[in-house]
Amino acid sequence: MSQAFSGSIFRQRCIDVQDRLRPRVAQILQPHGVPLEEAMHLPSSSRELQSLARTGDYILFCDDAILRMWVLKDKFAADGMCTLDLLCGLEEIGLLTTEEVATKLAQLCDWNVGIQIQLRHQLALIPQTVRHAPRVLEAAALLRSVAPFMSLARGMWGGHTDFMGALNHIGTVVRVLVQDAAVPDVAIGALVVIWIDHATARANMPLPALQLAAHIAVHAVAAEKLPIQAARRLWNIYFGVVEAAHAAPDSKDYGRALSRVALYAGALDKKMANESITPKSTIGERLIMGLNFNSSEWVVFYAAYIRARSHE
Repeated sequence: MSQAFSGSIFRQRCIDVQDRLRPRVAQILQPHGVPLEEAMHLPSSSRELQSLARTGDYILFCDDAILRMWVLKDKFAADGMCTLDLLCGLEEIGLLTTEEVATKLAQLCDWNVGIQIQLRHQLALIPQTVRHAPRVLEAAALLRSVAPFMSLARGMWGGHTDFMGALNHIGTVVRVLVQDAAVPDVAIGALVVIWIDHATARANMPLPALQLAAHIAVHAVAAEKLPIQAARRLWNIYFGVVEAAHAAPDSKDYGRALSRVALYAGALDKKMANESITPKSTIGERLIMGLNFNSSEWVVFYAAYIRARSHE
């Protein structure tokens, strides 16, 4: 409520907090410092805070990262902490469960506090009903009703975030989870659907939902080859997301879905070849290994991929 660099527009709320603290003032350590003479245009309380922090006797607790950097300078990492640090510390010593921490992080997201959200906290808010759903379609519907998870999702992937950063994030998450047998495919698919919900809600988003799903599949293998079982899971999740988008897809829908991935992968591999980049395996090879050799899906993917590689 109180801004270190500009004062506060919530004067009455600050007074209310002070009124609640006043009966306990004897229990509160109240150090006094001499406001620094530099940056005289800033409130004296902010300059006093800086002078106290520089003594090395205190740890600065503040969720404003810019303020911590301004106060602590090169001691930013060692002498400062935020609510996220506190919650993770309480989790580490067993005073809070991972799910309890995740729920509190969701509250911080609702308050528009910028935080880094670990994958374990995202997974902690996916309930068993989602994990045991018969299809991605039902799993996604259930996950949308989990308010704390949706708060985390808005904090991670909302319109205020960088789109490419969010795309890289979901690609990395999928890549990690397809290698984790403890997380079922429907739960991963539901996670992807929620990401797509947020992506398509962005202003001026040129890519439709199914094209975004194809991009996620490609980004999941872009870094390096997956183990073959993980590659198979990736396709299973992708087809589940396609099914969720169509509700009742037919063979043509699945064929188009295969082609979308193949065309995007082929275009990226062609670009790398033109730039003389020679990875150990192409994106196309990493994807096709998850399909049964010479199956109808393999044939469709291969044909579309070759078209993309040969397209001028």
